[in-house]
Amino acid sequence: MRFRKRFYIHSIQKKYAVLTFLLLISYTFVLAVALFLPPMIKLAGGSSLEEQAAAAAQFLALSDRLWPAILISVPIFMVVSLWVTHRFAGPVYRLEQSLKQIASGDLGFQVRFRSGDDLQELAVLLNQIIHQQAAVLKTVQSVRQRLLEIMGQIRSKTVAPEQLNPTLEQIQIQIEQIESLLRQFNLDRPETPPAPSEGVPKKFS
Repeated sequence: MRFRKRFYIHSIQKKYAVLTFLLLISYTFVLAVALFLPPMIKLAGGSSLEEQAAAAAQFLALSDRLWPAILISVPIFMVVSLWVTHRFAGPVYRLEQSLKQIASGDLGFQVRFRSGDDLQELAVLLNQIIHQQAAVLKTVQSVRQRLLEIMGQIRSKTVAPEQLNPTLEQIQIQIEQIESLLRQFNLDRPETPPAPSEGVPKKFS
């Protein structure tokens, strides 16, 4: 568990670790062909015994040095790959969790990355979005409460006839305030929203 927190956080790291492994295998294959092909040609060809002996000695020397180096370097590069990708895998994981919170209706938090993590600009941008949306919803909530109070006064008939026009003007002001808030959003291209993923509760009504 401690290893997962320190090095392995997101599945994207697995992708780059596998990619690193495939690149190492490809590089190893090319390097092995480049190094072993010349002595193998001499061994398979009609060279003299001395040349074949020298080629065999070269082949064995390369084997003794190359394969241990490969066996050591591949795990090291895999670990380094996990460590390097950890710097942006952590922010990606945190962004995913933050978006799930926003989708569930929770706007009472701030996105925080660790010192040294990449993608810090995305955290700042997402925090701005959260702050703006929270401010809009608070204003809508305030307007809704005011309209409910006015409607309650009208239904209870506590509004005098001479106060009816000012009351209607207050309602119009509240409606204009909501329209002003709605103009901040582009609602001209409605799309069918995707089905909510499992584990993300709905808080909006």
